[in-house]
Formats: sequence, C-alpha cells, structure tokens
Amino acid sequence: PVAAAAALAAFAPAAAQALPPVSDLPSKRVTELTEAIMRSGSAWKWKLAGCALLAGVALGFGAERPAPAPAVAPAPAPRAADESRLVLGFAGHVRFLKPDGAELFRVTGADAVKAGADVTAPCGRAAPDGRLPLGTREGLYLLTPGSPPTVAPVRAAKGDKALFAGGEVPYIVAWSSDGTKAVGGRSKDPMFSAPFYEYVLIDLAAGTTEELKLPRNHRVEGWSPDGAWLLTIREDHSFGLDGWTVRARELCKLSADGKTTEVLADGGGRVRPAKLLDGAALSPDGKRAAYLRPTTATVGDGVRAIDLPGFEVVVLDLATGARATVAAEPGGEVANEKWQMNIAMGVRWLPDGSRVGFAYQHRDVGEAFAVGWRVGVVGADGRGAKTVFDSAAADPKAPPPSLTLFDWR
Repeated sequence: PVAAAAALAAFAPAAAQALPPVSDLPSKRVTELTEAIMRSGSAWKWKLAGCALLAGVALGFGAERPAPAPAVAPAPAPRAADESRLVLGFAGHVRFLKPDGAELFRVTGADAVKAGADVTAPCGRAAPDGRLPLGTREGLYLLTPGSPPTVAPVRAAKGDKALFAGGEVPYIVAWSSDGTKAVGGRSKDPMFSAPFYEYVLIDLAAGTTEELKLPRNHRVEGWSPDGAWLLTIREDHSFGLDGWTVRARELCKLSADGKTTEVLADGGGRVRPAKLLDGAALSPDGKRAAYLRPTTATVGDGVRAIDLPGFEVVVLDLATGARATVAAEPGGEVANEKWQMNIAMGVRWLPDGSRVGFAYQHRDVGEAFAVGWRVGVVGADGRGAKTVFDSAAADPKAPPPSLTLFDWR
C-alpha cells in the first residue's frame, strides 16, 4: 500500500489551480500516475492503473452542433441569500444544490444542445444571478438555468455576432457584483520563458472588451464590490531541471489598473514555500478573503516514508490581518494500513458572507482504490463544519470522473 500511496502522492498537485475547462484526454499527471502504478507489477495494481486513467478522462457536454438559433435569455432577478445554490460542474452536466447538499436540478449536455449550445463545459465562474458562461464555436454565450434552460449570445456592440466570435473565449475568473462585467483570463506556457496570465475586461451590457494590463504573474481570484481592485495570487517562478516551477506565492490586493499591489498574507510578509498558499475567494462585502493552505502527513511502513496531502481553509480579515483556520481535511493514515489524500480544488463564499464552501478531491489508498469529489461547508467563524456532498454517496455506481466547476451563487 505504501508504494501505491507514494505513486499517488507524486501525482497529487502541489497546489490546486483554478478549475480548468474539460479535457478530452488524460492529463500528463494522470499518465504519469498510471505508468507509476503499472511499474509496481502486481495484478491488482494493473487494475488500479486502469481506474486512474479512466478517472483522469473528462467527457464533455455534447459536441453535436445544433440547428436551431439560440433563444434570447434575459437575466433572472437576483435570489435571496437563503435561496443560494452550490454549483458543481461535472463531466457532461452541471448540478445545482441547496447549501445543505440537497440536489435541486441538473443541466445536462443534452439540455444545453437542445437549447442551442455547442459546448463541452461552462467556461468559467457562474454569474451572480446563476447564469453560466459558455465558450461556443460562435463566441461567448450565457446559459440561464430553468425548465427548460435557455442560451443567448453576449452580442458585440458592432455587428450581429457574439463577443469573441471566431476566436478563443477566455475563462471567466471573476464577475462584477452586478453581473454586468466580467474578467476573462488565459494562461500561457511559452517554451523559453516563465508561464504567465493574460486578462481582458468584458462589458456584457455594452458588448465590448478591453485588455487589462495586469502584471503577468498575478492570478485573479476575485473582484472587489466597488470594482476598484482585484484579489490575486502573485506567483514567483524559477527554472530548474524540471522546467519552470512556482517557488513562492503571495495573496495580493491589486488595483484594477494593475499599477499598485498590496500584499495581504501575513501582514505584508511573503508566504513560503509555495505550498503554503493556494486558491482564494473574496467575501461578498470585500472585507475578508478565504484561502486554501495545503498540509501534509507523513506515513510509512518502516522502509520508506511518504507525504500525503491535505489542506486547511483559512479566513483572513483584510483590515486587521487576523487569520483563523476554519476547516481542515488532513491526509494520512485512516485505519488498517489504509491512507487518504485530500486535494483542495476551490473555495467560495455564501452570497451573504456567513459561510464558506470548499471543494476537494478525496482519494482512498489501501487494498482498494477510490477517488471522489466532496464539498464541505463551514461558518466563517469556524462553526458547523459539515460535508454536504460526496460523489461516492451521491453516485455509488458511477461516480463522476472530473470536477470542472465549483461555485456558490
């Protein structure tokens, strides 16, 4: 079991990034995990490798191009805070849950195609009113959940086409509080220089886009209610035998014009190593930030020792710098030579700011291998932590192989 756990620990990302769009192929890390397990030699580990490969392949909505033109979808009225919905995007569908985890409804790939979409998955965060951005072949569209759901283009100010028609629709990383503007981002991985980010401001009401001249090493995590600044994670890269790697991260308050930066984590100090700071979210009132801090637990069999990942959820008061760990999902030994790994995938706030939600990948390592997706909810003061969704319980026969979207709207 330790050998298998070591292979899995090597596969686990050092720090979870923003949830990416669905992929049609296994990632490089999934391939490496599969090969590592297969090299172990025993029959059950060959089966384990097959499970790992299948779990890494994400299937999309539906690729069939629909014939009917999309219907016009007006923005729905904002919902009360107690009617908020957890939004979980899986391979092939999106689920809308109550804060206690009870499922309200789903939007499937077939629903989206019937409404007039030709997409594989939502291309970013849900809008404040719950609409989902779609990167279609015709440009940026919005899907309004309902019975039935509807889709409509975000039309450009000039011409009759959608924004980004004929080009790449960016991943929506943040929305203005009123849902009329959004920040779209693209990650770049050049061959001879450090990875970086590019951003564009999307004015949905005016039908225009504008390049955001932000520092290239800042990853946007949120947008202040007044639109004056962005919550970002600044990444410092270094080059070594393994190529470009992130050696440090800082949680920052970046002006919307990209000209001034204030480091928020540790009262202005740097957070090192990089594993000590990860994905973040800004509270609805812009006064607090929640972020994910990975942890490790060392286990062994007397011959070798490995580190199994876990994480903590931390709430930071931006005015005072006070921090509090409000939830934790550690990795390590469970019982009977079985181990678990918990890899943080995202953190979000309840729209009224009273609670924090966090999504993570859970893996059991031992005689059997299982991977699942869980969502926890905890009060912003650390009270009432509870797991409200577990894919292994919700879908025991066919758990979803990937999580592509996590939001709370």
